[in-house]
Amino acid sequence: MAPNKFAVRGFDIAYDILMRLGTADDLYHAATFEGTTEYVENKFNYAKKTLRRIL
Repeated sequence: MAPNKFAVRGFDIAYDILMRLGTADDLYHAATFEGTTEYVENKFNYAKKTLRRIL
């Protein structure tokens, strides 16, 4: 029996967070590292959103 897509997605997210925490002091600094990570079925590319003022 193969895992469903939600289980695979959860594993990939958890693995990505753990790998980023292993390379930085905290999650905030880990998210600032640029680059795309690719795992079993998912790619992650974290980017900081700039706040735009809407008039």
